[in-house]
Amino acid sequence: MDDAAKLLAEMVGEASLTDVIGSMGADARNFTWSRPDGSVHSRIDFVFTSKSVRIRQHSMVTVHFSDHRAIRFQGELTGKFLTGPGTWKLNSSLLGREDVQEELRRTYNEWQDMKDTFQSIGEWWEWVKGRIQDFFKNVGRKAARGRRKELGRLQQQLQELHDLQLWGWDVMNPLEAVKKELSEHFHDESRRIIFRSKVENLGKGEKCNSFFFKKIHSAHTPLVQLRNREGILCDTKEDIRKAVTDFYGDLYSEKRSDGDQAERFLEELLSEYIRMNPNIRGIPTPGDAKKEVKCTLYMDDVTLFCTDGKSVQSQLEACKDFGKASGAKINVDKSQAKLFGRWDLCNEPLPFPIEAGLVRILGIRFGGPGAAAKSWNERLAKVKQKLGFWSLRHLSIEGKALVLRNDARPVQQYVTQAWPLLANVARAVNSMVFHFVWHSKMDRVKRTVMHKEHRKGGKAVPDIPTILRAFFVCGCIRITLTNENKDHSAYRVLCFFLLPVWRRLEWDKWENATMFNWDLPWYYKEIEKFVVEFGLNCVTPSQWKPWTIHRLIRSRDTTEPVSDLPPATATRVTRLVTNGEVVSREACRRMVLNLLRDYTDKDNKEREKEKEL
Repeated sequence: MDDAAKLLAEMVGEASLTDVIGSMGADARNFTWSRPDGSVHSRIDFVFTSKSVRIRQHSMVTVHFSDHRAIRFQGELTGKFLTGPGTWKLNSSLLGREDVQEELRRTYNEWQDMKDTFQSIGEWWEWVKGRIQDFFKNVGRKAARGRRKELGRLQQQLQELHDLQLWGWDVMNPLEAVKKELSEHFHDESRRIIFRSKVENLGKGEKCNSFFFKKIHSAHTPLVQLRNREGILCDTKEDIRKAVTDFYGDLYSEKRSDGDQAERFLEELLSEYIRMNPNIRGIPTPGDAKKEVKCTLYMDDVTLFCTDGKSVQSQLEACKDFGKASGAKINVDKSQAKLFGRWDLCNEPLPFPIEAGLVRILGIRFGGPGAAAKSWNERLAKVKQKLGFWSLRHLSIEGKALVLRNDARPVQQYVTQAWPLLANVARAVNSMVFHFVWHSKMDRVKRTVMHKEHRKGGKAVPDIPTILRAFFVCGCIRITLTNENKDHSAYRVLCFFLLPVWRRLEWDKWENATMFNWDLPWYYKEIEKFVVEFGLNCVTPSQWKPWTIHRLIRSRDTTEPVSDLPPATATRVTRLVTNGEVVSREACRRMVLNLLRDYTDKDNKEREKEKEL
């Protein structure tokens, strides 16, 4: 069993799913794929559902768009399910049918005869609008029944022809005709689904794919159950509304607070209180033993650093005092502790769990080997999901490049604030990008050419690995070399490790009073490697901005050559194509060659005339 099959089996077991078909017999009718001659049969398609669903019946159905058979089953759902009121829209396609027009005129004449029974024309018109809606609903139901009947007939005919083909009959032509009719039927049905939906930002000619249905479902998610303050599950509309009203009424109501604590924290922030507390010992920064890192804050996330048990208890007391003043408290369910070295917390246990593996801080993994790989792999999974959604749309190469720049790259860029891009991750990113561009593992154009700008004969596909590496290097330079706040703890820590690198690159002067470390960690070695690889030693630290560095690297690209043309003419050809003056470089090449031939013929004729004279 390969890794994919093991992963599928684990997923089915963890989610308590079951195969709707169950165990298969030796009968060829139970397999989802077979050769046209019936010599080979295989079961490679599955439909899984919850074990709580009671399967009534199942069957295999031949379809028009694939050589695999579809699995059709009927199940029974247990429990109570609430549905919304739904919406109704007039099917404008019915207005083009002559039989509907004739029946509507006849019915409308009957409605006009009933004007005298109403007190005013307005009341009669309101009544007529309801009758018109009922009229088109009935006509639509009849049309839908007719379409379902026609679909059943075509499906049955397709199944019969497929069975005849398995028995050796030559039914290829009628089989293709039936498949074509089914394809047209489902195309019309997909347009009806789009018409009935409320999604407005659909592309022209777009089909109903998974991305489309996901947008429809995300806009129709009713709230069917909610727990009130006593923990009782409410399922009626009135009870749910009351639970929501009580919750927000209690949330924004006036509450009593400790005035003394409030006054203290109004004058001094929580972070300053922790940093100035002498009972809390943090991590000392290099170069000055008096400077300690005790906490870092971002939005509503707080990361605390302690070196002994007494400091831990002092940190917790400070948070409790802040809670008395503000009404906030530590979310124990989302908090966790990470221990480095030997700790004895038996006498004073922590109120939240101790994380034995990697710790997650603002979405980034820290705390042990494999933290960088774990952080990057989580982001790669999100990028793969995004590109999977976009691959369902028929985009041009320029559109795909736009998706990569604005949707895929920002998801990964966040990790560069903590970890450099790993070599295996860079290869995975490149493979993912060009598989998205070509819909295949085989590249049709060299990747170096695809990364070039349009004016140089490329397609401007972003070189995401190089951009991510530039973001990491520029972030380190910004904190150390161009940072005016020399007293910041991040500046002290980074200078301790990176000062030898800056001195080798001649970006910083030797100062014996400054502490530094010759043993450079692996994640900082990427900086010097990136600078040397692209020859950026001459770039001053003030110019190290991600997009400036990327433009500098791309400016070194040469213009792609055009066959039969000199380099200068090839540059002109590429510029004409980029500006839209000609359709393609090949057309421009032919145009230039024709001009050269005309000039050559003209020169030859002039020389012949001169010789005759």
